[in-house]
Amino acid sequence: MATTTNPLLDKIHEMMEHPLPTPPVGSRVCWFEANETDRIYAATVTKIEGPGKLKLCVQKPDHMPMHKTGVLHRSHPCHLNKHSTETMRCGAWDYVEGDRPLKFHYERHLQELRRREAGILEQEKINAEIAATGHSERAVT
Repeated sequence: MATTTNPLLDKIHEMMEHPLPTPPVGSRVCWFEANETDRIYAATVTKIEGPGKLKLCVQKPDHMPMHKTGVLHRSHPCHLNKHSTETMRCGAWDYVEGDRPLKFHYERHLQELRRREAGILEQEKINAEIAATGHSERAVT
């Protein structure tokens, strides 16, 4: 995508190139404790908290099922720092080996990014109108 003069729009466009997948409730996924590849367990999606952010019911062998909230997909930038609080507390999730995300799994994140983009563009129009005329018909008073 083209670079704009607005860094927020640039960031949104960059994220649109690599949206986070979000599987539906009931999907089987893998949970990585502290995002470590040698500590991987079966999990079920019990709630969608946001794009790529899930609540999981994790099944460790010989343990009671445990619930993990705020678990982000392994491709989320917060996991670049292996010692981040988010990564250590929540772990990370990914698809079961051999499964691939379906196209509609990306749609939730893309819709959110389009909504943000539209809001920023609308605000830029209002700001330009105010700069040109000193006021805006749409501005809230």
